[in-house]
Order: sequence, then structure tokens, then C-alpha cells
Amino acid sequence: MTFLILLVIYATVVGLLFHITRRSAGLPILAMIAGSFMANLWSDLLTRIISGFGVSIVVPPLSSLVFLVVIFLPVLLVLPRTNRVNAKSDRLLSTGFFTLLTVTLTYKVFTSMVNLDLASREVIEKILPYSNLAITACIIFALVGLATKNIE
Repeated sequence: MTFLILLVIYATVVGLLFHITRRSAGLPILAMIAGSFMANLWSDLLTRIISGFGVSIVVPPLSSLVFLVVIFLPVLLVLPRTNRVNAKSDRLLSTGFFTLLTVTLTYKVFTSMVNLDLASREVIEKILPYSNLAITACIIFALVGLATKNIE
């Protein structure tokens, strides 16, 4: 259960931080998808390069930290340029979809930090088949949000 507790705390922190920014999720979601794609392509090479400079982190593994940085860097770059949302329902939807995508794309990083116990493994195995659906729903939400935003 330690893994699930850590994952819930992580999702709560990400959700609260995003909710506080009062930003629309369209552009950050697409930036996170781009970051995920780049992390899958480059995190192994970047980890080797960084460890070549003598940086050695065991817990959490350096590869996990590099993966997270590469995923979140595009989000941090576009977040200041993203429109603010004022309606409470829009903020809650944006926060929900952004948090869902964040947890879906980065939960594997936590498996390298915390060993999965039997209960956590069972829950993850039940939820895992729906990860593609969750990612697709987040992308559709982002695209619809960007397509329908007011252009001034």
C-alpha cells in the first residue's frame, strides 16, 4: 500500500499546484505529451551523460529524476503563457485532466522508487489497461479546449 499512498500524495500535490495556478490545461497537457515523448527518446542517454559527470543518485534513481525533469520541462515553459480560467468548473476539469495525465505518464517512475507490494500490484494491474484511454481522453480535452478558446 506504500506505493498507492505515495501515488495519491503525488497526485494531490500535482493537482493542488495546478489548481492554484488557475491555468487552462490545454497547452500544458500537450506540452506534457511532448515531454513524455522526449523522455522516452532521450532520458537514457541524458542519464548516461549526467552520470558521466560524476553525478550518482541512488534513491530515487537518477534515471527517474531525469525522466521527470524531461517530462515537466515543456510544461514549465508553456505554463506562464497559458490562459487563466476563472470558472470553478473549468478549473476543476483542467485540474482533473492534468492530474490524470501526470499520474498516468509518470506512475512508472514511482515503481523504481518504491517496491510494489501485492495489494498495490493488483490495483495497478487492474488500472493499467485503461491508461491509453485516460491519455486519449486528456489529449481530446486539451484539443477541444484549445479549439474553443476565445481568440482576441
